[in-house]
Amino acid sequence: MLQFKEGIKQAIWFLFAVWCAFAVGIWLQAQQTIRTISTVDELSGKVDEVRHIFNFELPYRAQHVDQVSLKLQLVYAVRLQLQSEYSDRWGGPDLTQLLYSTDRFLEGARTFIGSDSELVALADQLHNSRESASNSEQLRTMYYRLGALVLEAMFSDAATSSDTYQELDSLFTESQKLEQKEQGAFQRRLAQTSSVLAAHAQGSHLANQLLNPEFSNQFASVISSLEQKLMFYISFLVLVSGSLLAVVSWALFYKETPVLDAPIQPCEKTDTPMKPNPPEVILPTEKQVTEPSGEERMPVDVVKPTTPLEEENDDASSSAASVSVETDEPYIDIEKMLDSLSGDEESVRMLLEVFIQDHSEDGTKLRTLIAEGKDEEHAQRIAHSLKGVSGSIGAMPLHYISGDIESLIKQGQEVVTGKLDMLEDTLQKTTLFAEAVLDSENIREVLTD
Repeated sequence: MLQFKEGIKQAIWFLFAVWCAFAVGIWLQAQQTIRTISTVDELSGKVDEVRHIFNFELPYRAQHVDQVSLKLQLVYAVRLQLQSEYSDRWGGPDLTQLLYSTDRFLEGARTFIGSDSELVALADQLHNSRESASNSEQLRTMYYRLGALVLEAMFSDAATSSDTYQELDSLFTESQKLEQKEQGAFQRRLAQTSSVLAAHAQGSHLANQLLNPEFSNQFASVISSLEQKLMFYISFLVLVSGSLLAVVSWALFYKETPVLDAPIQPCEKTDTPMKPNPPEVILPTEKQVTEPSGEERMPVDVVKPTTPLEEENDDASSSAASVSVETDEPYIDIEKMLDSLSGDEESVRMLLEVFIQDHSEDGTKLRTLIAEGKDEEHAQRIAHSLKGVSGSIGAMPLHYISGDIESLIKQGQEVVTGKLDMLEDTLQKTTLFAEAVLDSENIREVLTD
């Protein structure tokens, strides 16, 4: 009987240990699912913020180009966070399609915003070229006509009209009568205008793709499947716990039964009569089974973006960019970033981490591409991307020098070694400054150093 009781006790402890291991595994899976739901929901919200701006017309979007660029950086940061959680998880849902759709959305959104930004920059450059004191009266008049075409493209559908391109051909014919110096300058602006208007004409098609409701439906479908999986984990844990409790209760009840109901065996007859001994009654010992306390829930941090960073962007004057690099501006205006993000240090850290990860080697890439001279378009894209990202995080010295190099590549001029050295030096110091900010416990401490 003692061996039977000891066996029951060992079985109960074994089942309890198995239940603890199972409960911890289910709890960890449930916590991971909750974090993934939170990240997917956050990504969906940030994508909707960007899509909301695309519903407005170009004049409004042109005033919020920097705001949209900053929001796209936050979307990309959350997308990297979701990919990290997805790759580190065993048995999680398939998020490959959602990540692919997010990448397509980011690519289309950057192209769409890039066309708006180039159109606004073109208007500024035309104004600066027109106001040059060395212009003849005929050249000034032709700049006014070219500016009118850009204005029509911003406020009407003239960018897709054949009359617009006929007018551009007419201006090109007239420009051949100008002096050699004025002719070259005007024809460069004419080619730039034609390229920008062609990119802007594709804006409506891009807008339809970016506003496609199928992308939002993917988020809803993924969140729904994750919530179903979470309910399955909870239900399964409750079912197993109930089954274990039933087994333990049965074992405790069954332990008493054979002792209380055991029959008394009669003594065998012998030659010498003996007085039978009274039967021994063994009282059962009650066992108490304690159940473990519930696990503590782990909090889920959600990055909430706030208002974006505002900056000035002028691609027309490369000399102004060079002068700005030499001023005492900080490599990254952390104070301005905090003001634009309502003091949200987590968002600032996230943007700086993405900047270091994606752009720390851009100086070396640019030098290699320019030295080979084979892919100027790729080099221009790298310089343009670096200019936009540095402007969105307030790294104005890097913004100016990268914009200067982009302008030189776009105009087909030679990029001297000094420019590339200045870019690499500024990028290195900007990256070191960003790493110092990330290493500090309090971002505002860096401002006082």
